[in-house]
Amino acid sequence: MARTFVIVNPAAGSVKDVDGLVERIRRLPDVEVCITAKPGAAIQSTRRALRKGCEMVVAAGGDGTLNEVVNGLREDASAVVVGLIPLGTGNDFARTLGLPTNIDEAIALLLAGHTRAIDLVRKKTEVSIEEESDVFDFAARVAQFPLARAADRGKVARIRPHLEILIRQLRRD
Repeated sequence: MARTFVIVNPAAGSVKDVDGLVERIRRLPDVEVCITAKPGAAIQSTRRALRKGCEMVVAAGGDGTLNEVVNGLREDASAVVVGLIPLGTGNDFARTLGLPTNIDEAIALLLAGHTRAIDLVRKKTEVSIEEESDVFDFAARVAQFPLARAADRGKVARIRPHLEILIRQLRRD
């Protein structure tokens, strides 16, 4: 049984050479690599890794792949360490946590065994991820941020409606 289970999304934005990527991932000790073939496959692969008793599940893909891995954990989140090799186009989660977006640096971080606690927030039947920090203060500041420049309209515009809902809910409580 492999101790580490890496789920690779070959369709992630920055993946150009899947075989080369898998070769680099195999530098991790005692690793099993699974390549996804369709949306939702990372959820099932994560559950398979948990059934096998893996201690670490690594999402090698973008934010969507990481989200699927987290959703595959369900109530078993405390039983495993989740790692990330950011391969997406935006890598918003990795950037928010200050994780390296370079593949080799991300693998080196996994090899070093550094971990950070994060909160999991259940939303309907899915689970989303938030850094263990003052999320509500951040949400208030982003939701009130003026979207004056065209460059700001990307990431901030996508999350703004969600943050506004969060702020309205917090104000009711």
